[in-house]
Amino acid sequence: MKTDHTGAVIAILGSTGTGKTTFADHLTSSLHGQVFKESIVGNPFMTGAHHKSQTSFQNQLWFLLQAVDRWEQAIRVKSKNGIAVLDTYIPTVWLHSKLILDAPSIELLDRISLILTSHLPDPDILVYLFDDPEYIYHRLLHRHLPCDDVTVDYIHALTKEHESFLSTVHIPIIRIQSRILEDPAKETYFIKEIKKRIKKNLLRPK
Repeated sequence: MKTDHTGAVIAILGSTGTGKTTFADHLTSSLHGQVFKESIVGNPFMTGAHHKSQTSFQNQLWFLLQAVDRWEQAIRVKSKNGIAVLDTYIPTVWLHSKLILDAPSIELLDRISLILTSHLPDPDILVYLFDDPEYIYHRLLHRHLPCDDVTVDYIHALTKEHESFLSTVHIPIIRIQSRILEDPAKETYFIKEIKKRIKKNLLRPK
């Protein structure tokens, strides 16, 4: 039987401050892949991004469009037998949206999201980073990350939204407590586990 060697898309999910970007960088380096990161550069609506404001919908739409672009790029990398790592992807946007938008705005954003992403396949693997909300909050403060409007309650609510979403997902999920990744040896262990998962996807019957 012939085999078809294909690439893979790995998406990382988690609340603000769980270390998604750092782990994405380390994972990408180990896999010799390509990373696609969320960025706030050029976003004119970023002020007050983690609470309700007059520009909350515009802000979430901006992030949605950026996320779609990164996802499309990742799929192109996979089509060339490469490994692509997303430090966020579409669900990240609307999970945040549920906390800061009113019901009509959420419905509209969901409709737009469906139109923009209906042609995009699911990632091959989801990596979910989580931890105690108080721990994440103090981690944000310690690292002086640009999240002045983030509260413990917000992180707690966002964590609940992630857990609810993941209960509906039917693709492989690897759950990792964020603080564990601060130990290089343990981070290496999880990277090896992800490599094993990828290898199972790389050999598929034609």
